[in-house]
Amino acid sequence: YTTPEVRDEYGGGLPEWIQIQPPTDRAMVARFKELVDLGEASAIALAIEMERSVLILDDLAARKLASRLELPFTGTLGVLLKAKSIGVLDEVAPILSKLKQAGFRLSKEMEERVLQLADEWQG
Repeated sequence: YTTPEVRDEYGGGLPEWIQIQPPTDRAMVARFKELVDLGEASAIALAIEMERSVLILDDLAARKLASRLELPFTGTLGVLLKAKSIGVLDEVAPILSKLKQAGFRLSKEMEERVLQLADEWQG
C-alpha cells in the first residue's frame, strides 16, 4: 500500500500490485506534515491506521518520527537486502548502481556495508 501523496511525488505510473489508500485521519497527516514532507506524513499516518505495516523510509526526519511513534520501518537498502536473502534478487550491486544513476544518495561507506551484508563486497 501507498498513499496518493506518495504516488503523486513519485510522478510516474506505479506497478498495478501497489494499492493506493489515503489515510483517514487527515488531521494526523497535517500534524506530521509539520515535521516531515507530505508523502512521508501520509505514509506514517497510514501505517498507524493499518495493522502489521512496515514503512519504507529513507528520509532521516521521517525515520526519527517513525521511531518516536514506535512504528517498524526499513529503508530501500533494507528492502534490497531482504529481497536477496529470500531469493527474490540474485544480486544487490546492479540495483545499487541503478539507484545511484537515478539520483539516490548513498555514501561510499554505506554502499560498501550493504555489499558486505549481501556477500557481494569485492574490496
